[in-house]
Amino acid sequence: MPCPDDLQLGFGISRSESSAICQMQSYFGIGNNGLGVYRSGTGTLFESGSSLRHVITAAHNLYDHTTSRNARWVSLWFRRRGGHSLATRAALECFVPDEFRESSTALAEHDFGVVRVKPLSRDRFRGVVLGNSSLPGPSPKMLIGYPNEGDCKGKRQPFHSVFTVRPSGPRNYSYDSQETYAGMSGGPLLTRNGRQLTSYGVHIRGNGNEKSRAVRFVPVIRRSVLNWT
Repeated sequence: MPCPDDLQLGFGISRSESSAICQMQSYFGIGNNGLGVYRSGTGTLFESGSSLRHVITAAHNLYDHTTSRNARWVSLWFRRRGGHSLATRAALECFVPDEFRESSTALAEHDFGVVRVKPLSRDRFRGVVLGNSSLPGPSPKMLIGYPNEGDCKGKRQPFHSVFTVRPSGPRNYSYDSQETYAGMSGGPLLTRNGRQLTSYGVHIRGNGNEKSRAVRFVPVIRRSVLNWT
């Protein structure tokens, strides 16, 4: 399968750490046209300090404005033993900001959410740490996601890229000329701090939205996420 523009096939991180990054598909029920409403995206299992398991992603992967519904269920594909396993879990609870739920034109800073899933008993791998995004200037980040269009559609293959992000407003990141594809929304923006892999944001928008392409984990957003767990 050819790599999409400026993306490399694979996770770009160690096998053990890549277990926490998953492809996800959300189902919202039957829409007004009589067809099922689905959405593909990417999620990251994160360390929440709880015995429960939580995945952070884009809010639009968990709440659908056309049906005014939370996801009815979420399927998560986690890496296991060098491959992938389908782990379908009921979305026990979905958490998105009220501002996102109440408006289909909510600011990009509200496009983040958390889904609580039943513990993955056979996949007790560690989650990724969520960091506080405090650097005022540009910094390198790695984005990992599961493209689901063009040659990538239905392949369930991760791609990654390392590029520079910049704060754009108090709660968003921008990045220049980095192509992304449907299905990558919710993917983490990662940095390695010593031996620890840390996520500092979540990808939410494709090219053409350079000023608000990701949500930054500034303290107020990080606190909101952890309060949901």
